[in-house]
Amino acid sequence: MNHLTATCCAIVACATLALTGCGERAGKAAYPSVSNDEFASQVKDNRVTLLDISGSSNYREQHIASAVDYQAHKDDLPTVLPSDRAKPIVVYGSDFDGGDWRGVMDQLNTMGYTSVKHYNEGMRGWADHHGAVVVAGGVVDSTSISKDELSKLMADKDADMQPFLLDISGSSAFRKGHLPGAVDYAAHKSELARVLPDHKERPVVIYGDSFDSGDWREVVTQVQALGYPHIRHYNEGFTGWKNNGGPVVLEGQDAAVH
Repeated sequence: MNHLTATCCAIVACATLALTGCGERAGKAAYPSVSNDEFASQVKDNRVTLLDISGSSNYREQHIASAVDYQAHKDDLPTVLPSDRAKPIVVYGSDFDGGDWRGVMDQLNTMGYTSVKHYNEGMRGWADHHGAVVVAGGVVDSTSISKDELSKLMADKDADMQPFLLDISGSSAFRKGHLPGAVDYAAHKSELARVLPDHKERPVVIYGDSFDSGDWREVVTQVQALGYPHIRHYNEGFTGWKNNGGPVVLEGQDAAVH
């Protein structure tokens, strides 16, 4: 009877271990995530270390301001991470759920870091939420702007706050239709400094023909190199703007229509 009781207890104990994730998974770290609002607050207040796992090539193209390039430092992480291993660290990739973030979080937990989270929206999601990013050449205050925000800027009575619109659709598409007041980038690419606003604090908004079209990142870099810090990208493009009721100037017309 005692032997039977001991056997039953052993079976129950093994089942309990399996159900609670003990055994082989014992000690493995969970994978907590951070919301966009919490993440934005941490970044704004400089209360978090950012670890970019999108790869060095993507990192050089653009990354969240102050982030560390994981690929460049994966063999010497302690030299670039906080000495206080209780301080928060957030891991992110190039886009939604991108990269081996679980493996990186396991590595950090094994190293003794106790407050590691994952920002699953990645670099692309951060940019879409108007986050500050660094592109080749320096910091851009934001790479994305919503239709509502762009409409408000365009209606601003302060001329220095009204956006300078740069259409990168190509001259043919520009002639067929563009946002009111926009400048044809293709026609002025070689003399861009001459057509950009004198007031360099004025926001510059770049857009293409359709969603996320055109080499807008390269144009951002070019405009920023000319000394304009407030550069935005309207990723819905001319088509999205028009389809959502925004005013446009069409070929053969002098005034904007909705």
